[in-house]
Amino acid sequence: MPETPVTSHVAIVTGANQGIGAATAKELAARGVAVLCTCLRLRDADTADRYHRERAADCTEVVEEIRRAGGAGRGIRGGPRRP
Repeated sequence: MPETPVTSHVAIVTGANQGIGAATAKELAARGVAVLCTCLRLRDADTADRYHRERAADCTEVVEEIRRAGGAGRGIRGGPRRP
């Protein structure tokens, strides 16, 4: 894995597992910003449509895409703890 240059800018992007959040994280990374992708994984009863599937996803796919493009990215997940 090639070493990613260190930048002086870091962004925290919420909702980075889908939609505008994912697009924002990717664009910032493309501009040389290190990105911390956060998401709140919500599991709805009806997960049949794309929106609900993406909402239930974590940031792994977005972070991997950022890294494949040579950017610096990490992901964290928020949400209620399960017993």
